[in-house]
Amino acid sequence: MFVKKILVHNFRNYKFEEVSFCPRVNLFYGQNAQGKTNLAEAVYFALQGQSYRTRYIKNIIHGGCEKMGVAVDFFDGSYDSQLRMVISSGNKRKVTMDENPLEKGVSHAGLFNVVSVCPDDVGLIKEGPSGRRAFLDGILIKVDSLYHSLLRDYKASLDNRNKLLNTGRRGREFDAWNESFLKLGEQIEKSRLALIEKITPVVRLMHRKIAHSNEELQIDYSFKGSDKGLRESFAQLHSKERVIGRTLIGPHLDDLVLKINNAPIKTDGSEGQIRTALFALKIGQARMVKFFTRKNPVFIFDDVLLELDEGRKKAVFSEIRDEYQVFVTSTRKDVVEGLRKDDTVMYRVENGKVFSEKR
Repeated sequence: MFVKKILVHNFRNYKFEEVSFCPRVNLFYGQNAQGKTNLAEAVYFALQGQSYRTRYIKNIIHGGCEKMGVAVDFFDGSYDSQLRMVISSGNKRKVTMDENPLEKGVSHAGLFNVVSVCPDDVGLIKEGPSGRRAFLDGILIKVDSLYHSLLRDYKASLDNRNKLLNTGRRGREFDAWNESFLKLGEQIEKSRLALIEKITPVVRLMHRKIAHSNEELQIDYSFKGSDKGLRESFAQLHSKERVIGRTLIGPHLDDLVLKINNAPIKTDGSEGQIRTALFALKIGQARMVKFFTRKNPVFIFDDVLLELDEGRKKAVFSEIRDEYQVFVTSTRKDVVEGLRKDDTVMYRVENGKVFSEKR
C-alpha cells in the first residue's frame, strides 16, 4: 500500500494544498515552522483518523475556521481508492471511501498501518513503562481484531475491583470481579508474551544491522509483583491489596525491559544506543504488522534522522526503502543523501506551501 496524493484544507497552517507522492522516500524539507511536520501529520491523520501530536481537533483546524478536510488517493496493492474526511471543530466527522460513506461507528484506521518516529518517541526507551505497554498493545490491536475489546473489558474489571477494594466490600461480587480480572489479565499477558517471542528476533537483527557493533539487545517482559505471572502475584499480594485498597498487580502495571549487554538502556544507554534501539523497535513493529495483516505500513520519520550518524541512517534506509513508503521531515535536504535518486522525491515547504523538486 502507498499514498499517491494528499489534499488538505484548513489543516494547521495549510489553507489548501495538494501534493502527489512517490512510492518510496518523500522528503519534506525547509526552515522551522513552515509546515513540514504539519504535512507529515496530515498523512498520518488521513490514514489513522487521529494525530500523533495532539488529542484535540481544535489544535489542528486552521485558525478561525469551523472545519477542515483531508483526502488521500492510495493504492492498496490491487486497486486505486480515495478516502475523504471532513471534520468540524466539535469533532463531528464525515468519512467516505470511494464516495461511499462509512457506517456510523466504523473506523477506517484498521485499513491502514502507519509507523511514526518523532523526537518524543525516545520516551519509549527512557521514560516509564506505560509507553512500552502501549507499544505492545498498539501492535496487538492491529494484528488481533479482539484485542481492543480485551483491553476494554480488562479495564472495566480493574475499575470495579478497585472500587470494591477501596470501600472494603467483599463477597460474591468481589470474587466475581477477581476472577474476571485474573482471567482477562492473563489473556493480555499471554498475548504480549507471544508477541515478544515473535518480535524479539526481528528487533535484535535490526539492532545489529543498525548499530554495526557486537552489542546485543535483550527484550524481556516484567510482571508486576512476581516473575511468574498474574495468579502467582495475586496469591502473594492479595492481602496487601486489601489493606491498601487498590490493585497492585496486573498487565496495566507490567513493563517491557530493554537491555544492551545486560545493562538497562533506560538508565545506562547512551543517546546513540537509545535511538538505535528505538529504530530497531519501530522496524520490528512494521515487520510484525505486515506479517499478520499482509499490509505494508507507511513510515513517517519526523525530524529524527539528523540524530543518527551516517552509518546508522544508511542501515535504516537499507532495511525499509525497497519495502515501504517513507515520509521524512528535516531542515536539511542532504538528510537523504546516499539514497538512489529514483527512490526519492524532495519537497520544499515554505509558509504552508509545498514545492516539488528534482534531485
